[in-house]
Amino acid sequence: MLDNIKALFSMLNKQQKRRIYILQVLFLISAIAQIATIGSIAPFIALISTPEILETSEAFATVYALSPAESYYEFLIFYSALVCVVIFFGNLLSAVVLWFSYRVTVDTGAQLQRRLFNQYMSNQFIYFMKNSGSHMISKIGNQIPRMIYMVLQPLMQLISQFFIVSLIILTLFVVDPVLSIITAIIVSAVYVVIFFTVRKKTVEAGEITTYVNQKKLEILQESIKGIRDVKLLHVEKWYEEQLDDTTRMGLRANSYVALAGDLPRFIVETIIFLAIVGLALFLLITEGSNTSIVQTLSFYAMAGYKILPAAQTIYKSLTMLRTHGKVVNRVRDEFIDAAKDAVPDSELNSSLSGERLPFKQRFEMNNVVYAYPGEAQPAIKDLTMTIEANSLVAFVGASGAGKSTIANLVCGLISHKQGEILLDGQPLTNDNVKAWQRNIGYVPQNVFLINESVAKNITFGIPDDEIDLERVKSAAQKANIDGFIEGLSDGYDTVVGENGDLLSGGQKQRLAIARALYKNPSVLIMDEATSALDNITERNILAEIRKLSKSMTVIMIAHRLSTVEHCDNIFILADGNITEQGTYNQLLESSAYFKELVYGKEEDAQQA
Repeated sequence: MLDNIKALFSMLNKQQKRRIYILQVLFLISAIAQIATIGSIAPFIALISTPEILETSEAFATVYALSPAESYYEFLIFYSALVCVVIFFGNLLSAVVLWFSYRVTVDTGAQLQRRLFNQYMSNQFIYFMKNSGSHMISKIGNQIPRMIYMVLQPLMQLISQFFIVSLIILTLFVVDPVLSIITAIIVSAVYVVIFFTVRKKTVEAGEITTYVNQKKLEILQESIKGIRDVKLLHVEKWYEEQLDDTTRMGLRANSYVALAGDLPRFIVETIIFLAIVGLALFLLITEGSNTSIVQTLSFYAMAGYKILPAAQTIYKSLTMLRTHGKVVNRVRDEFIDAAKDAVPDSELNSSLSGERLPFKQRFEMNNVVYAYPGEAQPAIKDLTMTIEANSLVAFVGASGAGKSTIANLVCGLISHKQGEILLDGQPLTNDNVKAWQRNIGYVPQNVFLINESVAKNITFGIPDDEIDLERVKSAAQKANIDGFIEGLSDGYDTVVGENGDLLSGGQKQRLAIARALYKNPSVLIMDEATSALDNITERNILAEIRKLSKSMTVIMIAHRLSTVEHCDNIFILADGNITEQGTYNQLLESSAYFKELVYGKEEDAQQA
């Protein structure tokens, strides 16, 4: 448990630790205030039950002399008001400290979530290819809140209530040392026995909770995102049963933890009040009925009233820490793992404004080598190529030849391990990759759309107050989708559905092209970006792209060779390197492979 607490504090920054240290001081002050409320009740009860105490008690006589009261009833009113003030401000202080405690823990959780998200976003594209999206979502949206609400908050409550219990026991010791020790032993023994009885099962319940949270997220993502296949294969019932079994497993674990946390309260409550009744009988038999008995009993009753919920909170907090403590190590390990390859001071501002890296001459790769993490063979092998600015080029080759990997290197989404990449002779590095990426418009084969309007999908990531509607319409016109948009019921305000489910594949691709063109890029990369288009639409878009290539560099990754016929240069890729290059006509004459791509097999080429 101590290791978990150390791991938790290792993730906190100086400001967060300082606020928690301040909180401990406030907890101590709050505990003292609670003791004051307990101490004020016993004399009040004695004053009501024995008016002559004003004459027999030196303490009461002194307070009476200092008060403005001139009779017993006036003093009773004065002292009643004083008790009310003590109780009011004592509880007010405790409430404020509790509020501040929750504020500190919630702020800490929010900052940790933002920090982890920042570290994820600071990683290169390859990190997201290696790691499960549901895993990262679970860590931010589930594991960190669980760590805050099930570990940090219970830890703060444990410390707060520990101060209260300790001061109550100390006060009882001053009044009656033997009785206070017996009380502490009895209460502690009950909780310790129960704690050690259930601790193994609570740890197991915590492990089950972790598994259930991750499994439920996977089931929900699979079934909802793959709804087409789910419907066609008629596996709705299977997913329903999987979700039900997983949910019930989690509920059983949580029920056990809740029962283990609440059960001791009834046992300890019974013991404490039986002890108070026993004490009353003992005092009456040994000392008879007098004022001191009333004071002692009222004091112990109030102490029991305060100590019972405090001790229960301590026990329940220990149970929570025991159950959920391991989540701390998982979150800490995630911070460490996410930080390994993260680029420091990553820019998370999505605005298109900002300095662009000049690109007016050429893009060069010299002897570039890239291997995916964990792979023995490099995906790109000693690659050397040059792309002239304001030209139209294409990457052609079989699946796995390295086309998309080269596109990712051009974008700066992944970093080469050997060789160099030059932009107008300037090396591409982590320091200038953001400025370079502002030049790039990227159109993927698998288009990502958000459940927002057409305009917001075209201007993806741009704040509403920075959106230029005329620029949106211009980009849509170039992407040959303006007529379709204007025919929609709400035009550019029409919501496209989650991931564009209300659109066809071709409409999605044209929206993606419009999104890329909205940036006014100097480099446009199209990764199979016209594969879902009909022939007429594809020809119209390619004609527009040829016009754009006079003022921007266009890189096309293509399987359909109709898209590369008018390229200035075509790079044929195989096994992570360039095997041939040239114009469409040059390659048709010199390359047997390219001729086969165009005409089919050799006999088909001869017939052509």
